[in-house]
Amino acid sequence: MKKMISFGLTDGQYGVLEEKELALHVKQSETTIHKQEVASFYDCLEWSAMGAEIKKGMYIVSDGILNVGEEYDDFEFIDLRIVA
Repeated sequence: MKKMISFGLTDGQYGVLEEKELALHVKQSETTIHKQEVASFYDCLEWSAMGAEIKKGMYIVSDGILNVGEEYDDFEFIDLRIVA
């Protein structure tokens, strides 16, 4: 499983990317990371609605697991938070 990261770069770019894609993007953009954290399910939904492509697969997010299917809106969230 891959980890989905919410990020902000020193050149003003921000969004969500899979961890390895973010490292490649930073290298290609010749910039540095200002802030990064494990993205939430809602971060992924928001960026997807704004046109960011999230590839098919299962991703670790801050509040559980995000399963992305074949279709544009095929998102499944598996909530792993423990409620006391």
